Amino acid sequence: MPSVTADIAANDLVQETLCGWLAERGVRTVFERAPDGRRILYASTLPGKIQDFLLNAHTDVVPAPTEMFLPTEKDGWLCGRGTGDCKGNAVVVAQVLAELAGRASVGAVFSSDEEAGGTAAETMVRLGYSARKLVIVLDSQPEKVCIAEKGHVYFTVRARGKSCHSSRPWEGTNAAERLLSAYARLEAIMPREAGETDQWHDTMSVTVLRAGDVPNRVPDVAELVVNLRYVERGGADAWQKRIEEATGLEVERGEHSLPVEVSADEPVVARFRDSLRAALPGREVPVVRTCGATDARSFVKLGVPLVISSADKRGDHGADEAVRLASLDEYAAAISGFIISESGE
Repeated sequence: MPSVTADIAANDLVQETLCGWLAERGVRTVFERAPDGRRILYASTLPGKIQDFLLNAHTDVVPAPTEMFLPTEKDGWLCGRGTGDCKGNAVVVAQVLAELAGRASVGAVFSSDEEAGGTAAETMVRLGYSARKLVIVLDSQPEKVCIAEKGHVYFTVRARGKSCHSSRPWEGTNAAERLLSAYARLEAIMPREAGETDQWHDTMSVTVLRAGDVPNRVPDVAELVVNLRYVERGGADAWQKRIEEATGLEVERGEHSLPVEVSADEPVVARFRDSLRAALPGREVPVVRTCGATDARSFVKLGVPLVISSADKRGDHGADEAVRLASLDEYAAAISGFIISESGE
């Protein structure tokens, strides 16, 4: 099901299909609505908005060529858009709910706009869905326990000019040239410290570039979008000021989420990691911090211990996106076993 985030009908169909599968297995289900009207599925093993454990995965995906929505299996991996980010993890959550229905206290939020800022998860927090012991967000680095993620914000840097015929450039002011000149100054201050082995630093990437619509007219507006990933609260404000000062252009702030950080010393977090290591022999299951953003940005506001993790996957948002099929069963069994042990069964 090609449930690209912007397609509300496609996402609602996925949510309804998942709801039916869970209901057939004795899991309680209810739908809420996000601000744009899309469905948000909440499922639980017992009645009530607050359970001991709250799980989360999202069912929306980023765009892809049509062929990527026809999953293929190769060498034990299921390949295709959404397999790793994040429908494979949604399957894990569904399996846990079905396994523990009536046996433990577990709720789950299946959001469908995580890739566009996560208003669905934010809505569920506002409506009072929560956990008593631990929130487990399944959408992160595979087979790791993640306790922090960077904040992120999109800045649109906009140059304005005066349009004219490109054969008489002296009659106008070229916004594209103004933007290119400003970018040279912006590039000089862009953070470059992070790398493959040292990632916990601010980073900034140019992701969108727009100027003009025909080749024989000087554009009056030119824009570029930069995506900032930052580690300290207040980073978005500080960087907006630096970008404005460096470019001298209009800077508009778009989608924004704050950094997330929870304590690795929480006993329940330590027990979660120990449980994963016992259930996944041969895997280190390290404690890490991640550069990406997840629905944890909303659930951290609950004030409940939180971890972010994932089944074994690769290639998020890329042409080689895939999830290792055996890992889905392994992760579901590991999380179910942890919850049962914490529930005293």
